Amino acid sequence: MPPGLGPIEANKTEIELDAVERRFPEVRRGGRYRPRACAARHRVAIIVPYRDRQQHLAIFLNHMHPFLMKQQIDYGIFIIEQQGASDFNRAKLMNVGFAESQRARRGGWQCFVFHDIDLLPLDGRNLYTCPRQPRHMSASVDTLDFKLPYPEIFGGVSAMTLEQFQKVNGFSNKYWGWGGEDDDMFYSKIRSLPFTPQPAQLPAEQCPKKHQLVQVTWKLRSDSDMEQEVATKT
Repeated sequence: MPPGLGPIEANKTEIELDAVERRFPEVRRGGRYRPRACAARHRVAIIVPYRDRQQHLAIFLNHMHPFLMKQQIDYGIFIIEQQGASDFNRAKLMNVGFAESQRARRGGWQCFVFHDIDLLPLDGRNLYTCPRQPRHMSASVDTLDFKLPYPEIFGGVSAMTLEQFQKVNGFSNKYWGWGGEDDDMFYSKIRSLPFTPQPAQLPAEQCPKKHQLVQVTWKLRSDSDMEQEVATKT
């Protein structure tokens, strides 16, 4: 574990996306970062399903980039946007993010963290890496009084290796609207694998205030057509 990691404050400062870009010039186009002072042991893609939350996105990126840099990992943040007025399909967006993130990097990524945009990690010891087992990473959330609603929960933030995600064939695309896809992933797929819940005493996650607007990246065109259009990568 890198030195100096521990509890941190949730940075919910109101900020514009342009200001986030100026603040972190070491982050390359595509939301990519690699530490210069050491050889990173982990290559991690952060997959974020997204729609209509630009200010929310700015708060998320402003918090996550320094958080991930301190963990000395080679990472990329992929914001996967759904267009249109149809019900949100979080699972399909995460599947698109997995496929497109692999195309974006020669040799691909080792580890995938599927991350809701309204959750911010509050402890650097919550390592954004993949152990040998799939791991639920948001076990303590302030809006849930820092308690798990049920032991089998796999939503919010979860981590899987390339091999694990391929073995379970990704998330089900059938869940439109909020909820259901994470329970389906656990009960029909993850339960057949060894599973690592995050220790409850480690990092809580805190929701920033709700905002609206729109931003970027890959766009889900219709219920049946997943056309990936690369607009911009944050």
